[in-house]
Amino acid sequence: MRASSSVCVTPAVHEVLQGGGELGALMLCLDRNGYLEEAYFTLEIARAHAEARAARARLHSQLMQAPIAVAILTGPHLVYELANPRYLELVGRSGGVVGRPVRAVFPELPRDASAFQLLEEVYTSGRPFTADEYRISLDRRGNGVLEDVYFQLTCQPMRDVRGAVVGVMVVAADVTAQVRARTQAQEADRRKDEFLAMLAHELRNPPGGPAHRPGGDEAHPRERGQADTPARHPHPPGGLSGAHGR
Repeated sequence: MRASSSVCVTPAVHEVLQGGGELGALMLCLDRNGYLEEAYFTLEIARAHAEARAARARLHSQLMQAPIAVAILTGPHLVYELANPRYLELVGRSGGVVGRPVRAVFPELPRDASAFQLLEEVYTSGRPFTADEYRISLDRRGNGVLEDVYFQLTCQPMRDVRGAVVGVMVVAADVTAQVRARTQAQEADRRKDEFLAMLAHELRNPPGGPAHRPGGDEAHPRERGQADTPARHPHPPGGLSGAHGR
């Protein structure tokens, strides 16, 4: 479409911005240094829109195929825009989360759960959140039983072209098995140390030794007397002794 200076170009540009048309060469009369000159502009807004949609579709496809759990939540109510299969498996959801707010997707969590609070904090503050072992209790089997699971977690604010936060991207990995293995190893080490300490004590103080007697290393007074005084034997019958008597 070619427009002259007498044609209002705003409706035509608006139509293209809404995706309903294309503009080729647009001619405008501009005042340059006091002289009106015809200037031609080539606008390919519709093509730019198409390229942006294609890029968005590629990104969506890549995130859905990612080998790690990824979810995108948008708006102040943190509505799921995307949740890939790995994410659904990680949190124990069978699907149907897209278009629903995060609080509705996890009804087993209390309204003031720390997981909700941290997502809202990331959205309102624009600051990312990361944790190596973030613990959360989820009903992953759908049987009403909560289990503690640990995630390596990153919550990244998403911004529009003006820099305003419009959503939160969640990337997570399940590290529950590693945490439980480490906890069990630490418990085994603690029990081993307790056993070795007890064994060392018993070796230093065997049963029947001074440490096991009343009073510790101090012998009983009667025992001390017996140890310090030679044994005295009574005279044999008949008054026999070392000397001959009359």
